[in-house]
Amino acid sequence: VKTKILQVNAKKEKLILSFNLQKSTISSVQKNTLDKLLLFGKLKVGDLVDVEIVKVADFGVLVRVVEQEDNNENKEEEDGEEANEASISGRILLPHLSDYPNFCKKNLEKMKVGNKISNVLIIKKNDNHQTIELTLKQRLIESARNTVLLTKNKIKKDDSNDDGKKKKKNNKVIYCPKDKSMMKIGDIVAGYVNKINEYGLFVSFLDKCSGLAHKKNISDKFVNDISDFFFEGQTVLAYVLDVESGSNSVSLSLKPSVCHSYMKYKSSSNKKSLSYDSMSNVLVSPYLMHYFKDEEMSTEKTNDELDWSGIEVGLTIEGTIIEIKAVGVILQLRNGIKGFALTSQSKGVKLEVNNKVQARVLDVDKVTCIVDLSLRPELVNAAQYIEKQFKKYNESKNKKKNKKKKKKDNDNKEFILYDKLNKETPHDAVIQL
Repeated sequence: VKTKILQVNAKKEKLILSFNLQKSTISSVQKNTLDKLLLFGKLKVGDLVDVEIVKVADFGVLVRVVEQEDNNENKEEEDGEEANEASISGRILLPHLSDYPNFCKKNLEKMKVGNKISNVLIIKKNDNHQTIELTLKQRLIESARNTVLLTKNKIKKDDSNDDGKKKKKNNKVIYCPKDKSMMKIGDIVAGYVNKINEYGLFVSFLDKCSGLAHKKNISDKFVNDISDFFFEGQTVLAYVLDVESGSNSVSLSLKPSVCHSYMKYKSSSNKKSLSYDSMSNVLVSPYLMHYFKDEEMSTEKTNDELDWSGIEVGLTIEGTIIEIKAVGVILQLRNGIKGFALTSQSKGVKLEVNNKVQARVLDVDKVTCIVDLSLRPELVNAAQYIEKQFKKYNESKNKKKNKKKKKKDNDNKEFILYDKLNKETPHDAVIQL
């Protein structure tokens, strides 16, 4: 049967329907309201969405999540009518424009009405007003992706052998929990400071999930005033100390000695430690990588036409010395891109004009087209060693992949040949393969 939707209750997952299919039964205003309810029901906390900026204010930006429905059949039936558009209102507060406070205001200055932003994380939903709160904090966005994988069991915190004996635990998987049931003692979780009291601070995660870090557990140093260490809206990593089953309280620790113990450098002999998508992720701390990404987002990109491939923080690059000054050395890297190494970063290297040298990238400024470098042999050699190991690992990985693909292709060929002979050859014939 065909019915018309009159009312949608997304929270209770209920619909009110009608068998009256006349067009007069529902107005365009009612239809827009229903579409909005349906869209709001589809959106979930932890989803990544694309938004359009509606208003820019001192507190942040107002945005809307738009779902455009372009149906050719409806356009033919309804001449002169615009495509149906349902939108959900939301906001991104100033502290949520970046993981780093010094980039928040810069990002706000870049925001303009009508601009579209992709991959924005939904952190809260207001069912009464049908609005959402979002964040652009890259640390939370990355952790929310891990949350999705954990819920789908694509990432396992512990692994075990066939004998039932547990293997050595892998590095902690940082995730942003949706509710308390996900959290276990010893987990590393990503969140943001929501409220500061005299006795501690509250860390918020996705939706209404939160935890308390007592004053004695927020730093390895003596804490007199919590505001000297943290501020509201700050992105933090927290170690789960305790999860009380009887109540909703979760005890956390923000001590760097506890939260960052998972980031200890692993031996390069362990090939699994080199299974990264980018070499820069191997050579640079995750915190620094997020910082450099946010710094790039907060600046105006005016020189994207230049070739920046391979010029990433932590990697090595060859350059030609074009000038030697008292404060440092200027190198030509590529057309339009120059590098600069301070005198303190040039020790142990013979400096002569027109000499070609190996350098390690410390920072990249795409506005001024200047790359900060280090020529120190100990830094360059360390990076080159890991780059070689990474290359070997990728080569062996590709060989195994190609070997499996070749075996699969051969198996498919054998099956096709067998199937063909089975269909075309009489049963009493003798076949020699």
